Amino acid sequence: MEIAHDLDELIRTYQPERAVVEKLYFSTNTKTAIDVAGARGVIIYCLKSAHLPIFHFTPLELKKAIC
Repeated sequence: MEIAHDLDELIRTYQPERAVVEKLYFSTNTKTAIDVAGARGVIIYCLKSAHLPIFHFTPLELKKAIC
């Protein structure tokens, strides 16, 4: 899977100490929500495999923290 391969490469290159994953929000488009949830699952699996602590924030919380 391309997401897993690319994320593993990023983790090896930059050696982060922690990770942040945006919480899902409900969508009216079920197909899109399922696709995003699947990609999110792959991302969380890769981060857990790398033994990184994962923090989950809402989109609004992330925007406030960055801006």
